[in-house]
Amino acid sequence: MRQYNFTPDRIINLDETGISTVLSTPKVIAGRKQKQVGQIVSAERGELVTFCGIITATGSSLPPVYVFPRVHYKDHFLNGAPDGSLGLANRSGWMTSELFIRVLKHIQRLTSSNKDNPILIICDNHESHISLEAVIYCRDNGIVYLSLPPHTSHKLQPLDVSVFGPFKSKLKIALNDWHIQNVGKTLTIYNIAELSKLAYLESLTPKNIIGGFSKPGIWPINKLVFGDDDFAPIDIFSTGYHDLTDENTHKTQDLHFVDSETRQNNEVVDREQNKTPTLDTDPISVPDADDSLHVSSSQAMLTPDVVRPYPKKAIIDSVLKRKGREKGRSRIYTDTPEKNRLESLRNEKNRKRELQKAKPHAKELKTAKNLLGLTEPKKKKRVTSLPAEIDSDSSLDEVVMTSDSEDIEMLSESEEE
Repeated sequence: MRQYNFTPDRIINLDETGISTVLSTPKVIAGRKQKQVGQIVSAERGELVTFCGIITATGSSLPPVYVFPRVHYKDHFLNGAPDGSLGLANRSGWMTSELFIRVLKHIQRLTSSNKDNPILIICDNHESHISLEAVIYCRDNGIVYLSLPPHTSHKLQPLDVSVFGPFKSKLKIALNDWHIQNVGKTLTIYNIAELSKLAYLESLTPKNIIGGFSKPGIWPINKLVFGDDDFAPIDIFSTGYHDLTDENTHKTQDLHFVDSETRQNNEVVDREQNKTPTLDTDPISVPDADDSLHVSSSQAMLTPDVVRPYPKKAIIDSVLKRKGREKGRSRIYTDTPEKNRLESLRNEKNRKRELQKAKPHAKELKTAKNLLGLTEPKKKKRVTSLPAEIDSDSSLDEVVMTSDSEDIEMLSESEEE
């Protein structure tokens, strides 16, 4: 932010969500004793259309992108869609690396971004978003591409925070109204664009969009938006078995201390109850200061965390040293180090792919040589010493010595010369 001085209209967030032709129905009013309410839907399982939302920190939204589950795209797929929407097609209906580049071109055309007037795109670490081709296009067209940390999109991504929730709720109502007005008809993917426009206009409002950017502290920038309670789930992990053992031992000692204090308090109470009152004593007794100290200390230490500690998950050293996929983190993919890292990963992936392709060819070549008799004779095993036991039927001629074979080969070579 300090390097580029982005204004709110140049901060963009994009994310995908799925729209199925069969969605769960919204809540309805029914009788008190009625447990289930049935409704006819188009099919048991629906087809998926990917909806890509694009919003800015000023509260405005760019025309969305639709990815239809078809091999070839047709213009009638977007009948009734929001003005300026981009339609794409893929066999599975999911976003791919090739289609994501077309989404970036769609954003660049609407924002007129360049190296002198860049924009910031905040997105997740999905595989389709971090291809090398997409990074190169962003670098050439003034797009700074920032990814969110893994497993944090539900807290940090503006679309997930306050936009997609109302959008899905409005979409369920729109699909339910369509079924009521079109009895006996089947809802297909060609109706999705028109029905999603109603939900799009009612949910992608300035209020929802601005709230999505302000709640995670993206704009206005607020570093103190998350407190200790938001990071509490990480407390169940520990660095190793030793830390876990020490903590459990500490908890056990605290519990034993509480038990001993409680036992002492019970003994004091028993002694007080067993005392017989006399005339000389004052009926109004003043509690001892030590007793009140014991009671207050035991009551203060006897907490649910002491009685039943929070669960802990120990991570042993072998797991920490295990080599596997690199830990994810927030990255600026348009920076040169990240671009070079993606290039090295691409080269390594291509090398492994070539090795996989060469294995069947080598196997076929070996089989052909065996059929044509072109295989090289196997080398005889070297015998460094005679076996310990030789059967009576066997002869010493069957035992081939390494030294004799080498001498014979040397003699044959000298004769040839």
